[in-house]
Amino acid sequence: REQATQDMRTTIDAVIAYADRFGLEGLSCAIRHGANSYLQALQMFRILHFALWASNVYHNTVGRFDQYMYPYLKQDLETGTLTEADALELLEEFFLSLSRDSDLYPGVQQGDNGQSMMLGGRTQSGESGFNTLSRLCLISTSLSHRARCISCGLLSRLLPRLHCLVLPSTCPDERHP
Repeated sequence: REQATQDMRTTIDAVIAYADRFGLEGLSCAIRHGANSYLQALQMFRILHFALWASNVYHNTVGRFDQYMYPYLKQDLETGTLTEADALELLEEFFLSLSRDSDLYPGVQQGDNGQSMMLGGRTQSGESGFNTLSRLCLISTSLSHRARCISCGLLSRLLPRLHCLVLPSTCPDERHP
């Protein structure tokens, strides 16, 4: 047990040192104390995700991304720090970063980063969990030619036809298979 605790501390120290190498004050602060913005939350997630991949743990679910990242986005939208267009651009870049080097890792099919994401669902109070970030995730994976390589099929499998209700323009014409 002591060895496991020491290994965890070593890994945490290595992640902090790696984050510090980027010279981004916000990232260094976020990795030590938690994110204060949508950008910091995305950066912190990516660094931690990379640390798992670097430790030979390749299939890490992104999970309920729109639920745990939404508070950061909501805050930045409400304060005017970001517009939805800015947030969408950051999201596309984030998704691309998840897929960028997936072909370098064993057991991962090129073009499939092995990640899974669930959008919407229900909140703890039973309300619909579909929010602005859910919509932006669908937009970024459905409409962007730059982000087409990431998670599109996975989102479709997890949320069959939901995008047609939310973003009708993304649905193929059913009369033309």
